[in-house]
Formats: sequence, C-alpha cells, structure tokens
Amino acid sequence: MLLSVPYCVHNYFSECMKQRKLILESTHDRAIVEARYPIFKSQADMFAETLCPKGTNKEHYKTECLNRKCQNCGVANLLLMPEENDTTDEAIEVTWEKFEYVNVCTKGNLERKKLMPVKKTTKIGTLFKFLLELLSTFPSHQFRAAWQNQQLKAIISNLSANDCICIHDFSENFRCSAREEIQSSCFQRTEVSLHVSIIYRHAVLEYDGKDSTTENPNIIKEHFFVVSNDDKHDHHFVHEVQNQIKEYLNSISYNVSTMHEYTDGCQCQYKSRHCMGDVSNGQQDFGYDRLIRNYFETLHAKGKSKIS
Repeated sequence: MLLSVPYCVHNYFSECMKQRKLILESTHDRAIVEARYPIFKSQADMFAETLCPKGTNKEHYKTECLNRKCQNCGVANLLLMPEENDTTDEAIEVTWEKFEYVNVCTKGNLERKKLMPVKKTTKIGTLFKFLLELLSTFPSHQFRAAWQNQQLKAIISNLSANDCICIHDFSENFRCSAREEIQSSCFQRTEVSLHVSIIYRHAVLEYDGKDSTTENPNIIKEHFFVVSNDDKHDHHFVHEVQNQIKEYLNSISYNVSTMHEYTDGCQCQYKSRHCMGDVSNGQQDFGYDRLIRNYFETLHAKGKSKIS
C-alpha cells in the first residue's frame, strides 16, 4: 500500500551487498569468511542481525531494541569486513546514489529545495558508514509505518456506516513538452499539478449496483484525481480538493458523518496552523459531523510515497 520499504534504503542495501559479494569472491577462504560476514538476502535479515530475537509467539521486536536502547543488541552487531570500513586512498571506489536536497528552479525563476538522488563516487567505507547511520533509526521507523498500515487496514475493514476514508498525496508537477522542437523558445511548456486521493466508502446501490450493509459490507475503493495549473501545493489547494470530493460524494448520495483523512507530514499542505484551521472548520465547510486527520510516518529520505 503506502508505506513500503523505502526505495533508497533498498538501493543502499543492494549496493552494499553487491560490494560485499565482490570482496568475498576474491577471498581465498570464502566459506569461512562468509559465515562471519554473510550476504543478507533482504533488508529484514540485515535488520534482524542488529535486534534481539522477537521471542516465542511475539509479532514485534521489543520497543527498547527498536529504539536502540537495549544493551544486548544494536548496529554494532552488524560486523563489517576491514575492506568495508576502509576510507583510505587505497580503498575500493564505488558509485552510488544518495538522496540529498538540491536547489532547483521552478516556474517564475524561483528556487526551492527538492529531495533528489545525487550520484556519488566515494570510498567503500563511506557507503557502509552511511548504511550504518540509517540502521540506527530505520527499524523503529519501519515498525511505526507497518503498525500504521495495520491500523488503516483495520479501519477500512470495519468502516462504519456513513463513514469515509480519504488518503491524500501530491504528485510532482508535470510538464507537457514536445518530443522534437525546432526552437525551444517558440514553445510554451505548460506545467500542471496533480493531487491524488484514494477514497474508501460503502457501496451505494443506485450508483455501484450493489448495496452495503452491516451484515454484508461492500467497501468501494476509488481514485480521485485533481489536475490544476496552480503550482502552489498549499492548504488552499487541499481545501479545494476536499470540496470537490464532497461534491462528488453528494452527487452519488453518499452522506458522510465522519471523514477520516490520511496524509503525509508536509507542513504547508497538511500540517500547518492554516491546515488545522481548515480541519476545525470541517463541519461548517463540508457538513461533516467529524473530520479526523491522521498523519503517516514520514518516509526515510525518499520512498514510494506516491499513492497512485
């Protein structure tokens, strides 16, 4: 669904295991060395190396282990080969991508910071050091993200009558451009904003062709796209999206008493004082008895947050 293992962590993990495999292939006593420095098949296997076992019939790791406050586990449990710690001039050089904030020009020659993958060529020790830094906080982040997903699925499965769930997210601005241009200055490139919402609601017999009852609930999932030439991703844009969703629900005679919204933690779009003001006016603006906004765990560095 939303909060899968972030793309960047998977990339760092894959690159580190690729480099470890190359080092092991040139080692004489590979079997002996690999027993001490294994090539992990997944991120979960690597995380488990730095955490105490879950224990019998336990679904989750202990909180103190996830928060790195346990004396018996930690990032130090993940052993690195001497070559993987090497940052000297003689060390192996590797090329990898790291997500960093980069200044980019936007419409109107304005500059803003954007999180983007930046290609790096460093010593192998720098790559592994960065991976260890991520490991210090990532397991707890992944646990919270997974727990939030579980809670969302539980709410969807037990959605009360006249309740509705909306998961909101902005996509990046999209630019329309010709494949071949004789002279770029002769063409105007139109940029549009795309806001995506996933709506979960009960089926409406007249609209969906099936009914939804307490005994036999039918939950409908819909994608609601708003395309606009407004490139300011702010609370005004979000409020207009909310208004259009309300108009759509009214058009299919779906009367909402409680609206559950799920968003990321972007300040200007969903979390500022102006956003909270809009939430507090949910009854006045949209006629809901309750408007509840929930925030997903902020993704580590960069991930597959685009819900469409």
